[in-house]
Amino acid sequence: MRAAVPTLVSLANVAMGAAGAVLFLSGFVEIGLVAIVIASLLDVIDGWVARKIGAEGEKGVAVDASADLASFGIVPAVILVATWNGAIGWAAAVLYAAAITFRLVRFARTKTEPGVFQGMPSPTAAIAVAGACVFAVRHPALDWIAPAGAVVFAAIAASKISYPKLGHRAFRIMPVAAQLVIYAIHGALFIMMPGLAALSLMLVYAVLGPTLLKLYRIRENALTGAGVQR
Repeated sequence: MRAAVPTLVSLANVAMGAAGAVLFLSGFVEIGLVAIVIASLLDVIDGWVARKIGAEGEKGVAVDASADLASFGIVPAVILVATWNGAIGWAAAVLYAAAITFRLVRFARTKTEPGVFQGMPSPTAAIAVAGACVFAVRHPALDWIAPAGAVVFAAIAASKISYPKLGHRAFRIMPVAAQLVIYAIHGALFIMMPGLAALSLMLVYAVLGPTLLKLYRIRENALTGAGVQR
């Protein structure tokens, strides 16, 4: 019974992703975006729960990957087509879904440095694309941002760029005050323009994540070379 808990959390992830798609298609685009954000939080929780109760295994990994594909690969592709229902929208949606599928398969087969992802994580890419779609719906004159954002984040997700997980020591390089400013600005922006806030915050992570990780590695190598014990 205990081993089923992470699976139940993964299923809740899928349920929230599906709810996000339904809400978006029903016109409640901001609430749909929130549902996808909740799905991403559940994706973090299921892995944490599995590690805490010792329920990690191949079956759990497969369920988690399937849930991620549904919530962060298929759902954003569906809402993208709903936002831009044309050849460009379909092409961007297929490209995005394929990139997320590729990333998830690579993640399952490749061992990486602890606490580090290869390519942007699929939940953050999904939030970015969903945010771009919400912004496009509310600002039709700029609706090209939806397919463009999908293509950009598809490329970043499928890339070999290293991204630190939240909580990684690399984030300690940035002053806490600077981090609080970023979150405060995006928190305020989310109240007024949720789509733009989600897209902007994920763009910040897309740039700062690899940069902070590189600086962290440089510092650690320097300390190791100087014989400093960490």
